[in-house]
Amino acid sequence: MHQAKKHILIVDDDAVILRIYQDGLASRGFKVSTAVDGLAAMRAMKQVLPDLLVLDLMMPKLSGLDVLKFVRTDSSLAAVPVIVLSNAFMNETAIEANNLGVKKALLKIRCTPARLAEVIEDILAGRESPDDPSQLLVTHQTPPPACREPAPGEAGSVSTGSPSAVRPSAHLVQLGASAEAPVSRYPWSSATEVRMKARHDFLMHGPDSAAALRTLCDSLAAARTEADRGMRLNNLFRKVHFLVATAGMAGCPEISHLASVFEALLYDLMAKPQAFSASVFRTCDQTVELFPVLFRRAAESLAPLEFTARVLAVDDDPVCNRLVVAALRHAQLQAASVENVQHVVPVLKETKFDLILLDVEMPGASGFEMCRLIHLLPGYEKTPVVYVTSHNDFDSRQSAIASGGEDLISKPILPLELAVKVVTHLLRR
Repeated sequence: MHQAKKHILIVDDDAVILRIYQDGLASRGFKVSTAVDGLAAMRAMKQVLPDLLVLDLMMPKLSGLDVLKFVRTDSSLAAVPVIVLSNAFMNETAIEANNLGVKKALLKIRCTPARLAEVIEDILAGRESPDDPSQLLVTHQTPPPACREPAPGEAGSVSTGSPSAVRPSAHLVQLGASAEAPVSRYPWSSATEVRMKARHDFLMHGPDSAAALRTLCDSLAAARTEADRGMRLNNLFRKVHFLVATAGMAGCPEISHLASVFEALLYDLMAKPQAFSASVFRTCDQTVELFPVLFRRAAESLAPLEFTARVLAVDDDPVCNRLVVAALRHAQLQAASVENVQHVVPVLKETKFDLILLDVEMPGASGFEMCRLIHLLPGYEKTPVVYVTSHNDFDSRQSAIASGGEDLISKPILPLELAVKVVTHLLRR
């Protein structure tokens, strides 16, 4: 007598991603249903109770978090095990989802159909699958030794700006964890062939994807009303949302990293349209401009290029420093901060940083003066400098460029905009 197939419901607002996961799970013996939004998922679960729910958190209108709350408050659905797929940069959303009760929280850019199938099998069999880097990364990075918090009175004071501590559950892995992914239970050659085909198809369509992003971003500038801009933001979000998952499956970490943080910014802007500004549009424009470069770079590389970087924030305002460092750590960057401009040079000599964030107005030296000094240091001649300032006028931009700065972002800081801008400049280098 054959054992009944386990019924899996997958919820994602992108039909292509749904098809990829559906085909991958069906080939391993699961019965798979799909829903393209939260409302459709609620209807489907009322009609046929699934054995397990796979839920994307980042969906417009009715989010995955809304669906999860519905499931947990409905007595007929409360016992259904849930796996959430999320973006590494949606830290608070992921933590809230975990608190509602999930079996696993997986990082979408690393969640291949094979990995998802393994996790589902373990959950349905009552096994504990090991935590590994494919799981959701939601807590702040452990700073490198050179970026540690100094002892009281120690010279070269560097603040790591640690955000409030978050106690991770058994299902969440801290960013920077060194656990290695387990060997797949499925044939290595099969998994490799799938990845190679995914990479080939992804890169083959790369120029078209980049051109579509350019068109959608340009359309934002033509929006005449907030409602019109919201619709255009949604269109751009959906394209980037698709890019996140497909780049991860294709083994293109630079593209998936940039797309992930860009996706999070767009998702945030859809929820808070009043935050859209000239600075934000400039950041979106710069980011979209970089995607063709990354597609070419990926096509020319024989091995995936992993993205790691150190960033130093220099501002005499400790609150601003903490905000900046937290935002950068959520963007999977190693970040530290300095409040006293006299400590900047000693810190830069002790540890090599890949990008510097400078406040323009600081006691002792302006950011423009500090930038010129930094570029005189050995190894820092071409290090990108981005100014974080309350000034956003033409004269400030001219001064920024004249002093050797790469760009300028205005206060008050939108954390995800800052993260996107920094990642964009680092990947451009």
